[in-house]
Amino acid sequence: MATSLLNRIAKRENLFAAWNQVNKNPHSFGIDNEKIQSFRDDTFKKICEINSKLRSNKYDFSPLRAHRLITKTKKPRLLKISTVRDRIAQKAILNIIGKKFYPDFCDCSYGYIEKRRIEDAVKKIIENVQAGRLFVLEADIVQFFDTVDKAKLLEIVTKKFGKDKSINPLMKCCLDAEIGNPEVLSCQEIESFNNHEIGIPQGGVLSPLFANIYLTGFDKQMLSSGFQLVRYADDFIVLCKTEDEASRAYELSKTILEGQLGLKLHPMSKAVDSKTRIIDLKKGGFKYLGLYFELHENYPYETSVEKFKTKVRELTNYNTTNAMLDNMIRLSKVIGGWGSAYKFCKGKTTTKIFNALDIYIENRLQEMLKRLYFLSKPNLTVEQMRHLKIPKLTNILTR
Repeated sequence: MATSLLNRIAKRENLFAAWNQVNKNPHSFGIDNEKIQSFRDDTFKKICEINSKLRSNKYDFSPLRAHRLITKTKKPRLLKISTVRDRIAQKAILNIIGKKFYPDFCDCSYGYIEKRRIEDAVKKIIENVQAGRLFVLEADIVQFFDTVDKAKLLEIVTKKFGKDKSINPLMKCCLDAEIGNPEVLSCQEIESFNNHEIGIPQGGVLSPLFANIYLTGFDKQMLSSGFQLVRYADDFIVLCKTEDEASRAYELSKTILEGQLGLKLHPMSKAVDSKTRIIDLKKGGFKYLGLYFELHENYPYETSVEKFKTKVRELTNYNTTNAMLDNMIRLSKVIGGWGSAYKFCKGKTTTKIFNALDIYIENRLQEMLKRLYFLSKPNLTVEQMRHLKIPKLTNILTR
């Protein structure tokens, strides 16, 4: 007799694997205020409790903690954060059911799918541009995560598993989790969250999978109609050979997303700052996936560069002397990670950006080490940079 999905999710080895994944983000906490460090203090006992509740079908997801994420470049985003225990349970669910859905996802979808990367999406875009598709429909779904029809999503998920209905109550409980601290919300936000039929937590463990599941029907219809769609979670573009084709792509997108899935597209506009527009690459470029695409080149977008520089500034702050060694290790990883993320970008602009950032990093390090009296000479030598194990972005670019 085949093991039910619920029992596979509840297995201790799966729960410990989920814990190891959740354990990598120590700063976040849920409505119960329990942090990762507290969970570490009695991990085995707490994992056994989750195991027992899942196996007996008595696991209840706690309310979500609302947290407003303030950014410099965008309007505030409202995150709905699960408790540590719930994140472990959700990761355990993802580890089992994610593999069931991955084969169903279309080739045009690149976000949060095993063995698919941003680099693959970029290559697809470049291939289409080289094939003469120079008109790009850049579209944006209004508050996607807050407007997903939960009943429709649950129907798609449970239908996939046929006669095995063991996780149906668990999935419904997960999707039905409400905000546990409504006092931090504005009246408008409270009103929007009062509609319990819609919305999945942005930033939630299962939300990327849910997004791909919910939008796969959209992918299939767009592809079957002959459109060159590239989608990363809820962000998508369509590459076309004519402006008329791009307009038709917009109309079909609107029909599917609004008419079938209950979502809403930002209205079409020719304004430069419009969230839904058609771009002629012969006249201008567009931002997508942290990159800026032009007719003959693509390179890291200015906001991505500024975020990276902010991180470098934080890690080279001479006032945090007690964490200097840790910061140098983290800085090395940050530089290596950022460089690897954009090393597939080719062209003069990317080289110029990487060169400028190398100079910026070196200047920040020199200033910090001088203030702390670790540097006697005016400038860091190549040998000193090597001992600090700080990689050069330009070296990553040429690998």
